Amino acid sequence: EDGNIIMMVSDGITEAGEIKTDWLKTQLKTVHPTMQTKAEAIMEEAIKKSAGDIKDDMSVVCIMIKEF
Repeated sequence: EDGNIIMMVSDGITEAGEIKTDWLKTQLKTVHPTMQTKAEAIMEEAIKKSAGDIKDDMSVVCIMIKEF
């Protein structure tokens, strides 16, 4: 559906800092000007939650569905 967002993250993101992923749901709902800035915000938050102790690779892909 037009405007839907697909967000894919690696386990390095979901396991950042704490096991809870409520913050990801909040990020998905947060409005960003582009999908690039949304992905960057998720990555930055995961790095913060890891307190710099990143134990796994981190990947984020955000896609917005647009009907033409």
